Amino acid sequence: MLEYQLKELQDLNLQEGEEAGLEEEIAILENAETLASHCNAITSLLYDNDRSAYVQVSEALRLLNELSSIDRTLEPGAGELAGAESLLEELSRTLRSYGETVDFNPVRLEELQERHHLIQKMKKKYHRSVEELIAMQEEVAGELALQEHNQEAFAEHEENILELKARLTREALALHKARTEAAKRLEPLITKELDTLGIQKSTFNVRIRQEQLKDGDIDFEGTPCTAFRDGCDRVEFLISTNQGEAPRQLAKIASGGEISRVMLALKSALATNTRLPILIFDEIDTGISGRVAEAVGRSLQRLSSLHQIIAITHLPHIAAMGESHLFVEKHEYKGRTSTQVRELSPEEHLEAVARLIDGDTPSEASLAVASQLIRSGKNSKGLENQ
Repeated sequence: MLEYQLKELQDLNLQEGEEAGLEEEIAILENAETLASHCNAITSLLYDNDRSAYVQVSEALRLLNELSSIDRTLEPGAGELAGAESLLEELSRTLRSYGETVDFNPVRLEELQERHHLIQKMKKKYHRSVEELIAMQEEVAGELALQEHNQEAFAEHEENILELKARLTREALALHKARTEAAKRLEPLITKELDTLGIQKSTFNVRIRQEQLKDGDIDFEGTPCTAFRDGCDRVEFLISTNQGEAPRQLAKIASGGEISRVMLALKSALATNTRLPILIFDEIDTGISGRVAEAVGRSLQRLSSLHQIIAITHLPHIAAMGESHLFVEKHEYKGRTSTQVRELSPEEHLEAVARLIDGDTPSEASLAVASQLIRSGKNSKGLENQ
């Protein structure tokens, strides 16, 4: 089959861009009479008769030159008209030359149509474009060359595959062992951090499993398993946020705020090992307030010593902890709404935190509380730096 395909493609001898060239030449030959007659007609209208555009423009130019000799302000117009005269003459010459070269050649047309039909037939047969058929010819030739030496090549490849599978298994098992040990260390850290962040009496587990697969490339303790880009493990985070409930997949049961806090707990536990330059936390304050909000804020503050933290929040406890307070606001201008982000001054920062406590018109009491929250945030930052 491969030999048949190769011969068929070689006999066809396809060339890059051939199909477009064929279609263009066929269109010209099929419309040769129209092209020639239209070129003659256009040349006649532009140049080759007593009332042609060239004759009339030439007469207009003569008259305009006479006027220009009287009023020199008309000279630019005469120059433009002279250009038009030259353009008409050049275009007429080009069209006349083109019309003389047009030749109706039925023999050539039939050859091109047969060639085009053959190419379309081959494209339909293999469901490929001309470029893909050219590539297919190279692929088939390469595969045939390989099969000519298939016994030797097969033995060599089989040996290489066995060696690679053995190496793949060793690497995957080493990675599995490292993951298992890391999971044992991570689980209590996350549970402790979640308790601090207001998800108390939670259970956090890391489930590591393999996908068994007949003829799988990894031998996991005597069982063939699927090889993934990063080993043989499928890692899932399981969580129970209510005492007495069995842990279930984090992505399926956690709310947006809980997921944000779990992410914060993860990043806090892995802070020294992750290389992400920026972390963004949105809705991390969902369903929390008071002491838990303060704990979340301090956790974010600790994490900011290793990463750039962007926290979107409506809680004063978290907003007060930030070293820089960005305020997002919308404006209407000429019937359109635009969003602006600006950095607040220390005074604006204080007022913004107070508004989160007391509404749009903060009282002296809310301003005092906001000031205390900001001072507390700065003090805790200073203690951590020490």
